[in-house]
This record gives sequence, structure tokens and C-alpha cells, in this order.
Amino acid sequence: MYTVKKLLAIAIAELGYMEKETNSMLDHKTANAGDGNWTRYARDLHAAGYYQAPKNGYAWCDMFVDWLFYKLTGSKEKGEYLECQTGLYGAGCEWSSDPYHCRAVNDAGVFVGGVYGWVDANTISAVDKPAETDWVPDKGDVVMFNGDTHYTSSNSNKPKKCQGGKAKITATNPGSKHPFHLVRIAGGGATVYGWVDAGTFTKA
Repeated sequence: MYTVKKLLAIAIAELGYMEKETNSMLDHKTANAGDGNWTRYARDLHAAGYYQAPKNGYAWCDMFVDWLFYKLTGSKEKGEYLECQTGLYGAGCEWSSDPYHCRAVNDAGVFVGGVYGWVDANTISAVDKPAETDWVPDKGDVVMFNGDTHYTSSNSNKPKKCQGGKAKITATNPGSKHPFHLVRIAGGGATVYGWVDAGTFTKA
């Protein structure tokens, strides 16, 4: 199931990522930082067949949103459909907002993606807002794993069953299908020992 909570969990896992000066160290959160507009988001989307041309080197704010939906669904087609992404020219904010019939931004409200129109900011529900929004999962953190599947590699397509419980993050691989490596903690109830998806655990 694709939920707002899962989408936001993927976004939160990217906190601290800095755009790169050149096409180098794209998967590292802070290395090669600069203002060259090089990101792994544009790289991943191009590899998946997005847009009419490679978009690294261009402003990436809108591409990041496309990347989130791509990572959520694991599919270009599903991601585009769910987001109402506008195909070959969807790397720009103007093109991406077109399906929602936007008007100019004003102070009266905020535009909510997927809603055809403007709503008052006070009417937006925070029901799906994930807990611990200030926490960025990292190596060494102790977590409460709530999933039932892990993988032998961060990009594996073959899940293995496991049991939830207390675990520790022993490695991260940003941009992969399953970006966090968890190892069970003795007495914590978990049997996880492998790579897991973002959003399958909370801070213990």
C-alpha cells in the first residue's frame, strides 16, 4: 500500500543530502557539496527512463518529488501515475503543476499535490505525519523494526521473512531499494539480519 506516511519516511531519510558540485560522490550525503545541481535523484530518474534528456545540472527541487514517488512505488509507470507526473517534460515545476490546474501562489492558502484547487492551511490534517520528524536514521542507531521482510543486499528483489523487534542500524546505502542494514539485538525479539526499506522502523 502506498501511503503518505511511507512517502514522507523516504523523504526524511534524505535529510542532510547536499547537491554536488560535479558528477562525483552522488550517493554520499555531504561529499563534493557545491552548487552545480548534480544529484543522485536526477541520475536515478534518468536511468529509470524519466524525462526527454538527462537533467543533472538543472534545478532539482521538482525532480526530488518525482524521485520520492519513484522510490515509493519502485516503478516509473506507477510513480508517474500516482503523482500525476507529466511525462517527458515533468522535470520542471510549471509542467508538473499543470495537471492540478494551479493558479499563481498567493497568501490565502497552500496548494496540496493531488487536490484540484486551493485549501486553507488550517484544514490540512497531520494524521499521516510520521513521528520523530527531527530524527535522521543513521549507522549505530537502535531502532524498533516493525517489518517482516529483509534482503541479503540493498538492491535485492528477493525478500526473506523475519520477525520485528529491537535492532541496530549497522550500515546505510542511500538511493538503494532497501537503504538500511539492520542486525537484531539480543533479547529484543527481532530476527532481522539484512537490508530493509525506509519506513519499516522507528527510533527505539
